[in-house]
Amino acid sequence: MKTAILGALAITAMSAMSASAATIDFTNNAWTPGFHDPSVTVGNTTVTSTPNSAWLSWDHNDGFGVSSHSGDDPQIEDGERLNVSFANPFQLTSFSVTNLFKTCFGRFCNSEEGFYRINGGSWIEFDATSSSGDLTVTLAPTWVTSLQFGFSSGFDGDDDFNVKSLTGNVGDPAPVPEPTSMVLLGSGLVGLVARLRRKNA
Repeated sequence: MKTAILGALAITAMSAMSASAATIDFTNNAWTPGFHDPSVTVGNTTVTSTPNSAWLSWDHNDGFGVSSHSGDDPQIEDGERLNVSFANPFQLTSFSVTNLFKTCFGRFCNSEEGFYRINGGSWIEFDATSSSGDLTVTLAPTWVTSLQFGFSSGFDGDDDFNVKSLTGNVGDPAPVPEPTSMVLLGSGLVGLVARLRRKNA
């Protein structure tokens, strides 16, 4: 009886661990867009640029930026957005950006900033931390179907950046049991334990 209970618990635990680690590396040549392409898809992931007149800028060192007119810097700036969508949910744990610089002169430091939002939620700010321009932002694991990089109304005219990679897990989110199912499971386990105790008495 104990073996049956432990086996059921092990199966439940294994089913909750259905995701596997993955990194989406936007510097990989597979992501190279065509000339003035506004979108590119690789596997489960699609990257698009907005506004409608914009196109994806890509570099094998920096990843994705957005260009919205001739001569525009190949980075994400005011009014430009880089949109990432997933055909199947992606559990995001971090993302990396480039060309987001922090410069210091004596005691005065100026940090570029950017923004992201998950599943159409509120904009969240991230700030540069080094003169290299590289930054990795770590998040609490979050299942994502859409991710957007750009600027809220806080753009100050000097900020721009590229998106280099996303890190997380692929797979299906573990289903949340319904309250009724949990009650039935709990009752069943209590009954099995009671029966086991009576048998051993």
